[in-house]
Amino acid sequence: MKIRDDEITFIFQGPFYEEFTKKSIIETRKIFKNSEFIFSTWNNQKPFKLPTYVKKVFSEDPGSMNISSSDFIGDSTWRQKISVINGLKYARTKYVVKIRSDTTIYNKSWVQLLNVFNKSERKYSFFEKKIIVPRQFFVNPQKIPLLFHPGDWVFFGTKKDIYSLFNYTPMSTKEASWFKNKKKEKHMYQWNCRYRNEQHILVSFLKKKINLQLEHQTFVNKRLLSMFKKIIANNFIILDPDQLKLDCLKNPSWVKSDFQMGYFSSNLFFSEWLTCYKKYTLKQNNFFVHNFNFWKLSLIWFCKNFIYAFKLVIIYNLNNIKILFKK
Repeated sequence: MKIRDDEITFIFQGPFYEEFTKKSIIETRKIFKNSEFIFSTWNNQKPFKLPTYVKKVFSEDPGSMNISSSDFIGDSTWRQKISVINGLKYARTKYVVKIRSDTTIYNKSWVQLLNVFNKSERKYSFFEKKIIVPRQFFVNPQKIPLLFHPGDWVFFGTKKDIYSLFNYTPMSTKEASWFKNKKKEKHMYQWNCRYRNEQHILVSFLKKKINLQLEHQTFVNKRLLSMFKKIIANNFIILDPDQLKLDCLKNPSWVKSDFQMGYFSSNLFFSEWLTCYKKYTLKQNNFFVHNFNFWKLSLIWFCKNFIYAFKLVIIYNLNNIKILFKK
């Protein structure tokens, strides 16, 4: 069944950016005309104005801890949880898009993919439906050793599932300074925290569901890698920026194709996710059932092309016969 605009609430979450936030909301509403819009931010923001169709939700700013050994990089897990959970309290629809306050979307066809890629294996499926996320910052651990590291730009799913994902335990002081006085491994760079911000969100959620033995941010082994593939196949749909028509107004270069193939080349591409989905959700014993439409369309294509080729052969031979008679 098609997902309608009026079944979706957009929760724009984060600080108010004078240059970006209002434009992000207005541009997104041009595409999702009948959806509800919420802006969830902090009490300490300077006064701002938004269109009357936007519900404003204010929360106390919990602040952030430094999780870096060089320039200040703040822990965002407290802010993300509070702003998303408080925004969800005012969402009245079945589906929710959690989106950054500097980001906008120019396409709506992707929301229907939630009902297209709907197969899952019960053992590894932890949501009511899958959650759609963009490729940005969803790291491929076979390229860089970071398991369960999604981006925080956009999450689309049922209200129940978005609540489950963001109802996590935020980073503790101990976790924020986990490697402050320890030797860092390769790819940890300046990060002192046990898990990176976005990684912490997903790992905290998964630890409620399974016995996840992930020692720290760059810990990877064959068993965990296999588990990772099964979890992303059964719980997420990872889309490329062009499929979402996503734009980050604060960092517009981040969605350009040349930047994607450079800086973001270590992220999971839709094609890579699709390979996992086919392998871990479409089992051999029910492959034909799940792919009935694919086989039907393939058969129609084959028949059409066969008939077309057959006609060409007949025409060619008729032309040859005409030439012989002329001689």
